Amino acid sequence: MELVYATYEPVCHLCGKWIDVEATGNYGPSVDHLVARSHGGSDELSNLKPAHFLCNSTRQNRPIEEWRATNTNELEWLISLAP
Repeated sequence: MELVYATYEPVCHLCGKWIDVEATGNYGPSVDHLVARSHGGSDELSNLKPAHFLCNSTRQNRPIEEWRATNTNELEWLISLAP
């Protein structure tokens, strides 16, 4: 995770909101695979992006476009509640 956050700004690539790298729980940092490992994605840096834990866990292994089409509004509301 350190290499991903050293390489990219701490902005969730899924919802576009800033990630507090010191936070824990749903609003804390995680690393998302652009192409899920279950779909043949690798752990190479080029396949990894910063994401909130909540965004990443709700995406699971779905394509990003599918996740955005079904979750963006609800997640924007949840993330707006973050401390």
